[in-house]
Amino acid sequence: MHTSTTPVQSGKIIVESTVAQKKKGSKALWGLVCGIGALIVALLVVMIILLNGKVGNDKEDDEGPSKKQEELLTEETQEPEITEEPEVTEEPEEYVATSVEDFEYTVEAGEAIITGYVGKEEHVVIPAEIDGAPVTVIGEEAFSSCIHLKEIVIPDSVTTIEKWAFESSGLTTISIPDSVTKVDMEAFLYCTNLKEVYLSANLEILEENLFFGCTSLSTIVLPKNLMIIEMGVFRETVLQSIVIPDSVTYIGEAAFYDCTELSQVTLPKNMTEIAPYLFRGCTKLTAVSIPKKVKIIGQAAFAHSGLTEVVVPDSVVFMEGSVFYACTDLEYAKLSVNLVYLPEYTF
Repeated sequence: MHTSTTPVQSGKIIVESTVAQKKKGSKALWGLVCGIGALIVALLVVMIILLNGKVGNDKEDDEGPSKKQEELLTEETQEPEITEEPEVTEEPEEYVATSVEDFEYTVEAGEAIITGYVGKEEHVVIPAEIDGAPVTVIGEEAFSSCIHLKEIVIPDSVTTIEKWAFESSGLTTISIPDSVTKVDMEAFLYCTNLKEVYLSANLEILEENLFFGCTSLSTIVLPKNLMIIEMGVFRETVLQSIVIPDSVTYIGEAAFYDCTELSQVTLPKNMTEIAPYLFRGCTKLTAVSIPKKVKIIGQAAFAHSGLTEVVVPDSVVFMEGSVFYACTDLEYAKLSVNLVYLPEYTF
């Protein structure tokens, strides 16, 4: 019977071992299944999250870009701002002084005087200094008869232009710097090509016949502080109009004689005399206002002019002969009540 017990025990042991192994295997299998299931669940969660994110993005795409995307899109698509380059302002032309060798000059008391010009340039620039001395004077006849000369630049060191300095030259334009306080008589006599003149603001007197015979002169502006215009200053020019500042107290004889293009003139209110021949031959001058302080009207002051009417203020007490002689278009004249008599050939 001993022999029959052993197999039973042995079988039991075997059976229990197998069951234990099966149970242990089942647990391991279950753990594996659970692990795989957890992994699958995790993967599903991740996929759902990703899918939701994509759906959300698709929805945002359908609804339009987000604010951030709009900003990025704006930054990407916005045209680059064009910054305009600062406008380049041309520097005023710097004139190069004409060679000293082209000038004749003297140095007196430490100041240089231009006495002549021997060059052939059309455009001349007077140097501000010669031999270390400032150029202060353009002397008599320095540029007289320089017919090739068209333009000249005068330095600010110059204070005086002497008589006949540019007489009969070919100048077409000139600007006299404010440093100049004196321009002598006939300095521009018979400059027939001279069209434009810009005077120094510090001139108080325009000397005799200064622009006499400048038959192309049509533009000039008088200094505000001008006091005297001597005889013949603008005689035979082609000025069309002129305003004479009220600072002027005297205009000399024949100052506008034969200015055949002059049609408008404004006389200063403080002048007391209309000089002889002042507007003789001004055929386009149809009207003029005589200032109320004028007491004397000189010989032939308006003779051969284009006046169509005239009013002589009551301040006038004396008129010389031929004041309105040969004014063939004169239709109306009102004379001063203080005139004692009318001279010969008044009209």
